[in-house]
Amino acid sequence: MGQPVNCIGVHQVKAKQPTQDSFTCTSLGGPLGYQTPGAPLYAPYGWYSDFDGTYTTNISGTVSADGMSYTGVAIYS
Repeated sequence: MGQPVNCIGVHQVKAKQPTQDSFTCTSLGGPLGYQTPGAPLYAPYGWYSDFDGTYTTNISGTVSADGMSYTGVAIYS
């Protein structure tokens, strides 16, 4: 089972490039049960932007070595 997380990040709008969110999320209760420490971020259901609710499945990132956080980028076409 997953843990609740607290995320911080930025919503980036660039000329002639897709909009993206860059973020870091930290567990609030223990190791992230649905992620493998040190592995690529597992996000089978995609990502909703906290900025405007836009949805994407184009997401990549890395889980920390201790399994307590992850850093990623979500790209919106």
